[in-house]
Amino acid sequence: MKCSPIILLMLMISCAKDPQINTSGSNPKPSLSFSKTDVKIAEPLLATTSGQTAGSVVHWTTNENGHVGVSVSTDSAFLVFTNSGTYTVTATYSSTNGATPYDSSSATITVNDSIYSNVPPTPLDCSADSIKSLLPDDELTVSPILTDSGLVFVAISKKIYGNSAFLNASGNLSGAGGMYEADLDSTLNYVCYGSSIPGQAYSIISMIDATNGTYTLIFKLNGITYQGSFSLTSTGITINWKYTQGIIISPLTVQK
Repeated sequence: MKCSPIILLMLMISCAKDPQINTSGSNPKPSLSFSKTDVKIAEPLLATTSGQTAGSVVHWTTNENGHVGVSVSTDSAFLVFTNSGTYTVTATYSSTNGATPYDSSSATITVNDSIYSNVPPTPLDCSADSIKSLLPDDELTVSPILTDSGLVFVAISKKIYGNSAFLNASGNLSGAGGMYEADLDSTLNYVCYGSSIPGQAYSIISMIDATNGTYTLIFKLNGITYQGSFSLTSTGITINWKYTQGIIISPLTVQK
């Protein structure tokens, strides 16, 4: 599989008051760890840092083709990668927001070329699963991925939700009438599955039945319709999309 670069990087930071930074060099370097050592494309990963000075601002970054979002606890970051490869994740520590960093920690993760399925294993022994509405001011970043079996879109929320939230996608996903439509207005929350740390909701929206041709493409977010189109050929996909808020698609072209 060959996918074009996806310049999709949300850099989020957290603030704290007046931490006391040790400049003597006697403190050990903060550590960074992952919830898994090997993940698939679009499989959520939790990165956690520890050992930094109490109250530090933590700034998370990764190289292109990676998406970074910070959880409610800024010691942890939710990551999703939309291409296979080896990635470096870095946590940078500052005394205050905007101050010169006093230290950083990095670690690498390998993303294999399989596509993750965001369907939880069944049966689930859950007593408190729930469906929750998306926040009214949420936005989604959507990335197309061409696989050996077809086309999928990875959608990631801007806002933070709890209990390994999945974006609940419905609509015309079969391409009937020359149109693909995904309606998103809620999350599925599995309290007994995945990470309990709050993070961004995501979904893998499968359109694997798409064959070469031009199609209408519609995403509905909280009842608001965003409409464009895409053309699929033997060499890749080109998406016609005018929106820079609400539903943001990036990239607009992907080569096979």
